[in-house]
Amino acid sequence: MRIIAFFALVFAFSPSFAQTQMTPAQEQRYNQLGQEIRCVVCQSEPVATSSAKIAQDMRDVIKARIIAGDSDSQVRQYFADHYGEYVLLRPQINSATWALWLAPFLLLFLGGFVVSGYFRQKTPNISGDDEAALKALDEITLK
Repeated sequence: MRIIAFFALVFAFSPSFAQTQMTPAQEQRYNQLGQEIRCVVCQSEPVATSSAKIAQDMRDVIKARIIAGDSDSQVRQYFADHYGEYVLLRPQINSATWALWLAPFLLLFLGGFVVSGYFRQKTPNISGDDEAALKALDEITLK
């Protein structure tokens, strides 16, 4: 009988039976992080909407880390460390990614510069004889 009581106490106080309920604030963080982290099996699908087994495992890790007290950035960094920056649907700006963040703006600026140069009116080089012919043509068309 003592053995049964001992095992009952061991199971009752073991970490696997610890309370894993999240507060509403933690639940909101869990949902937000699930939308920000990419499933490593599914192509460009967040773990929150993926039905893959690994996505469920990743959601479990997110939940465990939130309950353990990790911040959102620590959870993101955990996944980035394990799977690379690819796993983040919104990559962080750092020395390796600043060019990727600035490239669209740079290309837009360069494209605008090229287009404005293409459509810019330039004064044509007209010789004296051609200029006299154009004036005579203008006089004819105005009459």
